[in-house]
Amino acid sequence: MCPRLYKIAGNLNTMYDQYLKILLVAALLSGASSCRRPEVTLKPRPIPVKSPVRPPSRHRDATTPDVAVIALAEAAALEFRVPNRRHVVVIDYDRSLFAERLFVVDMKKKAVILRSRVSHAMKSGKIFPSDFSNIPETGKSCVGAFRTGESYHGRFGYAMRIDGLEWGVNDNARRRAIVFHDYEAPVAYSKGCFITPPKVNRRLIDIIKGGTLVYVRKS
Repeated sequence: MCPRLYKIAGNLNTMYDQYLKILLVAALLSGASSCRRPEVTLKPRPIPVKSPVRPPSRHRDATTPDVAVIALAEAAALEFRVPNRRHVVVIDYDRSLFAERLFVVDMKKKAVILRSRVSHAMKSGKIFPSDFSNIPETGKSCVGAFRTGESYHGRFGYAMRIDGLEWGVNDNARRRAIVFHDYEAPVAYSKGCFITPPKVNRRLIDIIKGGTLVYVRKS
């Protein structure tokens, strides 16, 4: 019972007041629960649900503008003198295996006239090559400047030999049998060769064989 109501009932002395007291006490007995502190039902706090975050694609490539490719070809042509200066091939190993990263630049027109996917060695990296070698039997890619040589028909069909122009970096390219050739596969790895799709390979070799500069970059 509420103490405040009992105090009021104790001050009623008349018979009428006694009657009221009885009614009041009855009311207090029947409604005693109304004096209790009301129960509060606590609702559970909702747990915030994080929206799913998509992992960034491992194969995303920044677009290489033609103007950047042409500028790189011009800089390489100034540094490395080769017999055939009409074209320069730029291979950008900063891009992934799945990207078009081989570019043939027409130095007279200042334009990219052919672009293609091109392989790298599996031992140099799965998606992006990062481990290079000039040592025979390592099965790794090498970078730097090369000069194209003669075309021939060999184990992989129409192919082309190359020579490395940088001592200690890629000068063992011919000894390692690093060549341009094709291979029927959606994505091809190599042991250091530059493999392009069949529909590109013959046209590429016919354009650049016989002394064209090939510059393979990796920043």
